[in-house]
Amino acid sequence: MITELAELGDEQLNQTVYVTRDYNKFSLKNENRKIKPKKVEQLVNAINQLDLTEDHPIIVDENFGIEDGQHRFTACMRLGLPIYYKIGGMALGGMAILNQNQDPWTAEDWIRYYAAQGSDSYTRLQNDTEKHKISASAVGQLTGLRIYKEEVMSGKIFYAEGDSKYLASVMAELKVFSKTHKFSSITIFKIAYGKLRSLDNFKFSQVKEQLEKCPFVLTKQRGILDYLDNLVEFYNYNRSAKNKIFIPKEGI
Repeated sequence: MITELAELGDEQLNQTVYVTRDYNKFSLKNENRKIKPKKVEQLVNAINQLDLTEDHPIIVDENFGIEDGQHRFTACMRLGLPIYYKIGGMALGGMAILNQNQDPWTAEDWIRYYAAQGSDSYTRLQNDTEKHKISASAVGQLTGLRIYKEEVMSGKIFYAEGDSKYLASVMAELKVFSKTHKFSSITIFKIAYGKLRSLDNFKFSQVKEQLEKCPFVLTKQRGILDYLDNLVEFYNYNRSAKNKIFIPKEGI
């Protein structure tokens, strides 16, 4: 592949670095992070002040898929500058770990990476975070799973079809609050409702009844536990003892 580069018209600057203005030969890899417009804009401004792209070439695979430097590539393309690149090197997953101290990958970046590698769990999780517009951590709290960045990075998250269906049912129920309580769209309310839903004797039909009778009990709060307390108060308002629900002393 390297010996073919001269025939393609690219200039070899040294043993490993090449330069070209043919942007079309490069491609973005599905498993890499999404392009962040704000970061591209920052790089455009920085490169305009001091162009160090020759000292920091992008890394591509043998098919010119960009493994590291997609934001630099996008900024240079916007500015009409040549692309300095190296072929091969560390695999994308390793590159991501190396970049943690520079521009850390988020949990969502790792989910995208493993989904592109073919993981059913990560593909399902990616689809749900995008569909419901919530973070992976919030999905975990709503489904009772541990979905924190460290677990996501490991590639060992198991997110089953049943988990996805459970999440869908929670999100569907949350829609009943939207007409009367605008704050029901914020994540901490959704998580609090998920906790309410897990309490013994919970019935969604009772939530709908209370929204008809006493929506005024439910008010904007500051945190998840505050919302949970308020939701329990709302659920139990003017209800008989046998129809009430309670938070266990040990918590949820």
